Amino acid sequence: MSSGIQVFLDTYFNIKEIKPRNTEYMSSRVRDLTSALLLSMVIIGGEFFARRVGAVILPTIFDYGFMDLLCLGAIYLIICPAVYLLQRGGVRQKACYTGFSLKNIVQRNTLFTAIIIIVLGIQVVNRLDLLLFSGINYNPAFISSLENHLGKPVYVNAPMYPEYSKIATSIIFILVNGLWVPVAEEFLWRGVIQTKLSYHTSPWVAITVTSILFSVKHAVVDLVLTRLLFLFVFGLAVGWAKQRTNTWISTLSHGYINLTGTIYWIIGKIL
Repeated sequence: MSSGIQVFLDTYFNIKEIKPRNTEYMSSRVRDLTSALLLSMVIIGGEFFARRVGAVILPTIFDYGFMDLLCLGAIYLIICPAVYLLQRGGVRQKACYTGFSLKNIVQRNTLFTAIIIIVLGIQVVNRLDLLLFSGINYNPAFISSLENHLGKPVYVNAPMYPEYSKIATSIIFILVNGLWVPVAEEFLWRGVIQTKLSYHTSPWVAITVTSILFSVKHAVVDLVLTRLLFLFVFGLAVGWAKQRTNTWISTLSHGYINLTGTIYWIIGKIL
């Protein structure tokens, strides 16, 4: 291996560079690992129920896409404050989960490197997902099961204001998927779950386990596997960024990808 590559790996990916720097929230091994697992189950179960059940049985305001995003934003508005209040310490200590400075060159370089890794993942790994999993879709089976359980067909609610659906869905898509979800997911997955795991395992184990759970969450909620590998790579990139700096850097990386993807989707699908 060339000396240049070795220096790059030692600078960015050496375990000493991503070891936990803040142990203010550290508790017992059993308590931290159990709370991390329980929180991941709450996130997966809560988002699944909100988007796959709540969004289809609640009255439809503009269209189903709007209701899906509304329920997605709402469930994180419930989970995040509850988790925040359950954490030990005051506001100043809790703020360490996110951090607020981009002045450090390490933080800037980490942010840019994470974004490059994620963009390359979109171009390469996402195509592998489509090749491997494009024929796998559990949505029809779930809808059929939900209809049997409810005793009535779903997706039949007439929208109240369909004439405003495009503008309403565009606005809520930017607010929820582009801005709010990256903050909420990074606080919960990297800020809390990965932090607790990293107290008692190797940092790379914590990053990998969190990335797997994060990827599985999307597969379970979306009921498709076509983003499974990409989301795993995405989780590795933002998890590494968080572990090396703070959650603010991983949130910026996550937000950049979500916001640009949201804007492209709106331009291509809605406008």
